[in-house]
Amino acid sequence: MKSKRTLSRSAAVLLIIVCSLLIISAIRGDRGHSSPESAQIRETYAGYALTFPEGAAAQSLTELLAQTSYEEVTGDKQTWKEYDAEAFAPYLPLAETVTSVQSSPFNSEVVTYILFTNADGQEFCQCYKGDTLTNQTVYDPASDTAYEITARKVTVYDDFHKTVENAGKSPSIFNIDKLLGRK
Repeated sequence: MKSKRTLSRSAAVLLIIVCSLLIISAIRGDRGHSSPESAQIRETYAGYALTFPEGAAAQSLTELLAQTSYEEVTGDKQTWKEYDAEAFAPYLPLAETVTSVQSSPFNSEVVTYILFTNADGQEFCQCYKGDTLTNQTVYDPASDTAYEITARKVTVYDDFHKTVENAGKSPSIFNIDKLLGRK
């Protein structure tokens, strides 16, 4: 089902999530640090990427987006597609709850953001360009650490909760309104 409406709260939150680590860096006054355990961190979270089992209804993110219902969301001069998040659950076997899936054109590619949590309560924000996972942000409340994982490097933000809470903000990467000081 296609429909058109103005910018929803979830769309606004997703738009802001794209810049969340930059905002966190500004609040913290640093850019995190590279980790000597980058390979181990990357390996730990690699299994959370979308998977397309043989015989599944979709064999790529492009196919999955094409067959999933969505709403068009327009804000300012940008338009996003907000997809039925439940349709993505079978392709994210390690996800406990899929919170949001949105995509928009960027240059000549489709950029898709997927937000979900795992059974341990870790929060994920994945960015796909076309069918490729380009970066993944993970917040682990058990260790109070956030990770930004790209093909080039892994950046670690230690004491994430403590640092942003001391600034009067919420530690969740999903709760960007509080991170920005909104109530």
